[in-house]
Amino acid sequence: PVDANTGYTVGGNLTSTPVLLKTTDGGSNWNTQTSPANVTYWDVCFLDNQNGYAGGYTLGSGGNGTIIKTTNGGNSWQQIWYYELREIYSIRFLDAQTGYAGGWAHPNSGWSGSFIMKTTNGGSSWTPVFLPKFMTYVLPIGFANTLTGYAAGYVYDQNGGHGQLLKTTDAGTSWNFLNTGPEGIFWAVDFPETDLVGYAVGDAGYICKTTDGGGTWVQQTTGTGQIFYDVDFLDSQLGFAVGANGTFFKTTNGGNVWTPKNSNTTATLYAVKFINSQIGYIAGLGSTGGVIMKSTDGGDNWISQTIPNNNTYRAIQDLFFFNADTGYAVAGATPSYGGAAGLVYKTTNGGQTWVENYAPSSANFYAIDFPENSQVGYISGLMGGTGTYKMIKTTNGGNSWTGQNLGGGIVPAVGVSFADNLVGYAVFRPGGYHMMMKTTNGGSNWFAINSLTWHGYEDIQAMSESIVYAVGRGGMIRKTTNGGSVWIAESDDDGNINVNSHNPRLWVYPNPFRNNVHIRCRMHDTGSMIKIYDVSGRVVKSFNLESCIMNHESNIVWAGDDDNGSSLPSGVYFIVPEDKSLSPVRVVKIR
Repeated sequence: PVDANTGYTVGGNLTSTPVLLKTTDGGSNWNTQTSPANVTYWDVCFLDNQNGYAGGYTLGSGGNGTIIKTTNGGNSWQQIWYYELREIYSIRFLDAQTGYAGGWAHPNSGWSGSFIMKTTNGGSSWTPVFLPKFMTYVLPIGFANTLTGYAAGYVYDQNGGHGQLLKTTDAGTSWNFLNTGPEGIFWAVDFPETDLVGYAVGDAGYICKTTDGGGTWVQQTTGTGQIFYDVDFLDSQLGFAVGANGTFFKTTNGGNVWTPKNSNTTATLYAVKFINSQIGYIAGLGSTGGVIMKSTDGGDNWISQTIPNNNTYRAIQDLFFFNADTGYAVAGATPSYGGAAGLVYKTTNGGQTWVENYAPSSANFYAIDFPENSQVGYISGLMGGTGTYKMIKTTNGGNSWTGQNLGGGIVPAVGVSFADNLVGYAVFRPGGYHMMMKTTNGGSNWFAINSLTWHGYEDIQAMSESIVYAVGRGGMIRKTTNGGSVWIAESDDDGNINVNSHNPRLWVYPNPFRNNVHIRCRMHDTGSMIKIYDVSGRVVKSFNLESCIMNHESNIVWAGDDDNGSSLPSGVYFIVPEDKSLSPVRVVKIR
């Protein structure tokens, strides 16, 4: 609290054996201090090297909260507050009289739920100032000054759990939530062209858009409180969203205006897929079973299609089309049913007829992806009496499917996305396995990647081997730029020069890249030359657009080499157009 040598730490072994430790030599040695109660301590706060507080609770029926105090640097402690069925997780004092404690109260305690309480007499008495009953915990509390403070908490509910942030500007008299997204679920994500402009949809009519690769998300106005379960954009402007009770919305200007349309159904719509601006499909679950509908006029009118072997629980969960004629629909039971309803349907005549393509005896399917062509495809779900397979694969255009074992118990894989025929990702529905898995060999082997979260996943989109977005419960949107090793919200600013991941007239893909990167531009927009610089400012590669241009367009392939043909090391490089009014594009080469 006062210097680099003196410090305190508290804890316990969750069997009411207290831990109070003090160091006077910068942490080289720690000495045990005597606690006045058998308490597991969660937090400690010192005003100076003599006066301090610690809070915790004893295990038992709901936990019994305790706050202790020392006035002699921890040589002795006294219990100043005790209450049955109330647990202390955080304690913070501003001065000798004013302090705050946060925790959780058992329903039989009279408060029920999380709380923040305040003392103005050094801890002799405490008064609750905030009781956010739907929060499970209030954990750390911190103050920037005597008026402004923050608290962090946690909610574990039917949405799988999510964090909450609280702020006060009146010394703790009132607290406000800082969350900007929904407390519920983002059900789907779609980045139609690049990894910069994307959309996420979810509970309570939420549609959010990013234009900077997930750095910021802006909520768009829909005017509905219905759940959106899926979103599909043909480009950055034309998009469609579907959801509960037949909800169908369309935008033609990137979500600036969303217009509700009549879907001609009251079914819960789980999937939408448009082949072009006119031909599209929506699908879900109606009162009598699975529903697939088709539009040929951009969603203004819809015609119901016939599905074989339909039943009350067979919800169409996802759609995939190669063209206006050939496509797949996958079916699986809703969570409320709990049984098996899995089928794979296929049409080769634009939905005039749908046939059973694959019908295992016990399965539920939730997502489908054909990454490169109509031959190699993947479907995620749960198949087998003990949940042996979470993925099935075809290499012959759906003539046969083979199960793949991803592990993870009996929790289904609800999302799948492949960057190519070999590298793919799968995410799991909440149920103790809030995890993601990855394959680099077409599903022959799957392994868990570093994406642990208390939020359950619902959808995933792989833009490349390295750039992946995932959404899920608790209003979660996550991104990785290195193939899943680290999940971050990426910033495009390197702190030195104005460098973007792209500019409107120069597209680089994939980024990061391993072997080759495609540089697409128009010569009259960028000038006749493009140069590539390393981080030291040295030109390592030059391209003369006039020598390779066709029809005023160029698609340059850079193999990560220099002008002498030698391979360059991994790292950051800058693609600079001759036109200096255009921002450079940062590209990352990886091993």
